[in-house]
Amino acid sequence: KKTGLKGYVLGISGGQDSTLTSRLIQLAMEELNKEENTDKYTFFAVRLPYGVQADEDDAQKALEFIQPYKRITVNIKPAVDAAYQQFKEATGEELSDFVKGNTKARERMKVQYEIGAHFS
Repeated sequence: KKTGLKGYVLGISGGQDSTLTSRLIQLAMEELNKEENTDKYTFFAVRLPYGVQADEDDAQKALEFIQPYKRITVNIKPAVDAAYQQFKEATGEELSDFVKGNTKARERMKVQYEIGAHFS
């Protein structure tokens, strides 16, 4: 409230950590809106799959529990695959699975920052 920001953005994996954290954020936003008799505070629950994910059912169940004000899904596969391809073209080398995992994590972070910057 003191920062002047109007909401939060968090990636939802379907796991316990993001589910519980997101539900608490949603409850806090609801309380702030009630306290100030407004609807300006919001929470963006963001799904960031790499293509089709095996745990999508878990993520959807988490979203049902969280009941966020806003839901956004961004498939990071095109951006991540483009980065892989550019690396291969530049070096003639393939990225290791470990590095590919880090690339996915960084892309997810980047998208969440973009959503936060756009809607703040």
